[in-house]
Amino acid sequence: MEVAPSLADVLATIPDPRDPSGRRYPLPVLLNLMVVGTLAGMRSLETVAQLARDHGTPLAHALGFRSAKTS
Repeated sequence: MEVAPSLADVLATIPDPRDPSGRRYPLPVLLNLMVVGTLAGMRSLETVAQLARDHGTPLAHALGFRSAKTS
């Protein structure tokens, strides 16, 4: 029986259209956060950001966030 890929694996296949010099976090990690926020009932970027702040490091690490790149 074939196993379906995880949502994180599918999100990792989406091309990142952003300029590489402006990327602070990988696109799949940001998309993971947006999915979690949407499933939690968040309806705006501001409320998703607040969700991330409220849950801090444990949520960030679970979603794949690491230290931001510095230019």
